[in-house]
Parts: sequence; structure tokens; C-alpha cells
Amino acid sequence: MFHNPSVKFGVPVPRNVKEALAMDKLNGDSKWKDAIEKEMKGLHDHQTFKFLEPTENTPTGYQYAPLRMIFDVKPDGRRKARLVIGGH
Repeated sequence: MFHNPSVKFGVPVPRNVKEALAMDKLNGDSKWKDAIEKEMKGLHDHQTFKFLEPTENTPTGYQYAPLRMIFDVKPDGRRKARLVIGGH
């Protein structure tokens, strides 16, 4: 199911959201999902991005930015998700 996931503190680390949610399902918990929701809530609360509908044009002066979620495990076992632009 997973293509050689990295392991940190004994926990497999997903490479994308699909893998993260599949790991939650396999483990019978929602640790990765909760980490994703926490990251997205923080970005929303701070109005970091303006998400456009697929039918909306990019406003003048702005550009398209590819986003992806990266994952990590903290030393205490907590899961961490971070939304990044272009993998950076």
C-alpha cells in the first residue's frame, strides 16, 4: 500500500494526504487527519491564503502557487502537517 515510507520515532511518515488518511484508516485513528485540520485551521484563521474557485481567474498581481502537504512526527509522537508552496 505504501511505497517505502520513512519512519520517524517508530511511526511511518506519509508522503501525501492520501497516504496519511490511509494510515489513519489502517491504524483506526485520526492522528494525521487531525494534524491536517489543525494546519488548515491556522492558515484559515490567519487569512494566509485566498483560495479561489476553479472557475475564478487569478487576480492581477498574483500568481498560481502549487501547494502540497508535508508530514513529520514530533519526539512525543504527535503528528505534524505543514502546507507548503512548491515543496519548500
